[in-house]
Amino acid sequence: MDAPTAPEAASAGDEFLVDAPDPARINFLAETFRIFLAAAEQDQRRATETTRSDPAREREHLTLRQLVTYSGWSERWLRDRTKDLKDPLPCAKRSGKLMFRRSEYDRWIARQRRRETVSGAVADVMARLGRP
Repeated sequence: MDAPTAPEAASAGDEFLVDAPDPARINFLAETFRIFLAAAEQDQRRATETTRSDPAREREHLTLRQLVTYSGWSERWLRDRTKDLKDPLPCAKRSGKLMFRRSEYDRWIARQRRRETVSGAVADVMARLGRP
């Protein structure tokens, strides 16, 4: 049996044979992509403006909500880390509010990230034992 010719294949429901691209569809896709890119750029600008003007980034002592803004972690996650038995997030309670030093948080989160690797965990144990 011979292979079908192009018109026969097209009539058989083969969707992959296209005579020419549809200019209207190409214009629609190009416009959609342009709108998507413009929205992504606007979101990026907003994010950098928020970060730059955020007063929580400039303070040394932060409330829990300010630490949420500074760190990007949820309030629940941060509160749970203050109760961690192995390496609690350093904080103090003032007038019933949890207060955090930004520099202490930065050191604490750096330790957490270092522990995520095996070599970092080994180095942390060795440092606790007083060995280089």
